[in-house]
Parts: sequence; C-alpha cells; structure tokens
Amino acid sequence: MPHRVFLHVGTPKSGTTYLQSRLHANRRQLRRHHVRYPTGALGEPRLHYWAALDLTGTDHGVEPRRVDGA
Repeated sequence: MPHRVFLHVGTPKSGTTYLQSRLHANRRQLRRHHVRYPTGALGEPRLHYWAALDLTGTDHGVEPRRVDGA
C-alpha cells in the first residue's frame, strides 16, 4: 500500500503553530484513521520546526545538532 505524505509549509503567522498544536493534541485519534503525526523524543512538538529549518538550510539560532537531519 503506498504511503502519502502531506506537508504543510506555512509562513510565520499563517496558522501553522495552531495547526501543529491541533494535530499534536489529536495524534492518538488520528492514528486510529492511519494518520501519523511525527514527534521527537518525549513527544517533542518542535520537531516540525527543526525539520523546516533543516529543509531550508537555516537555523534561526537553533543549535545545529537539533536541526541537522530533523
């Protein structure tokens, strides 16, 4: 079965943080519908932000070890 990946790329102040918080808060219910919402160790919600920084090649002052490969 093919997997689909949905990527929301929002500019600052476009509702991205709100969307992430709702997905994170409802991740167990989403899992029941085969929707996976990835988080890092201990449910780290900033993983998405770090991944966006890694993708764009920026760090915005975040430690490189957090961003590289996120």
